[in-house]
Amino acid sequence: MSFSPLFCYNAPNPGPPVKLSVENFTSSRGLKIAHLNVRSLIPKLDSLKLLLENKPFDVFTVSETWLKPSILDNEIHLPGYSCVRSDRLGKVGGGCMAYVRDGIPYRPRRDLGISSPESCVIEITRPKCKKLLIWTIYRAPDLNMESFIQDPDTSLSALPENIELILLGDCNVNLTDSNLNNDKAMKRKLIQVTNSDELDQLINKPTRITERSSTLIDLLFSNTMHRVTDHGVSHLTISDHSMIFCVVKSGVAKALGKTIEYRSFKNYSKEDFVNDLKDVDWESVATKEDVNSAVFTWNKLFSNIADRHAPMRKARIRGVRCPWMNSRLF
Repeated sequence: MSFSPLFCYNAPNPGPPVKLSVENFTSSRGLKIAHLNVRSLIPKLDSLKLLLENKPFDVFTVSETWLKPSILDNEIHLPGYSCVRSDRLGKVGGGCMAYVRDGIPYRPRRDLGISSPESCVIEITRPKCKKLLIWTIYRAPDLNMESFIQDPDTSLSALPENIELILLGDCNVNLTDSNLNNDKAMKRKLIQVTNSDELDQLINKPTRITERSSTLIDLLFSNTMHRVTDHGVSHLTISDHSMIFCVVKSGVAKALGKTIEYRSFKNYSKEDFVNDLKDVDWESVATKEDVNSAVFTWNKLFSNIADRHAPMRKARIRGVRCPWMNSRLF
């Protein structure tokens, strides 16, 4: 792995962090995917906005959102991202969602579990590459492992063939070397299922550390491990769970650039500009017979002076692919 530095913040104790930084968290190129169990999204929104303000991730998935249908998408909006959510109904807690960076072509896969509050699936379209499914899951601690595995909305048996998969989330199955019989039994059942679907689990460090325990319960699986160039765990102050992440060889097409026009103020002088405006025959505007002619004359007189002091220039900038594409289209 090559991620550096760890997520950090600068804040006096006690009190919440005032700044989070994820700049240059990994030197690997590709599609950057992360997951965090937030244990209630709404109180953590400000912290997540700081975390994602520089758009360090292409896809950021969340479990235990604790959202209700009465909470609208615009209330949980993060700048630069659109969201796909799956709320638990009729019971407090649970829920999964994914934030997708603007410009990433995607669509929700409602046929693969997005109807379940414990499963959220999106499909990333990539030219000359297999389609990539990013499947976020959450297994409540009180949910029987057999029920979770056999649930048609979370079952891996629904996985299409010839497709690349990143399966990640809070499974509440401890993969550390625990001596508890219950941990061993659930671990064995989960590994049997994932092995049968040829999935490799990539996270090998504890993701929930308390004063009394250290467990690895936030997991990340891939059926094309050779395409994962980086992966790891980063400890945040937002949640009692650590964040897990990976970088996948993306194949996502770069957005086309575009040409823009702007005024150059390189040689601009406010004093000279004002003096030239004073010399303009503005009375000619008042002599026009109709409003449209007056506006046209005023714009022409003003533009001539503006072009002389701040001429128009052209520049080519990096484009943003499909900024209008979000979950409302589907």
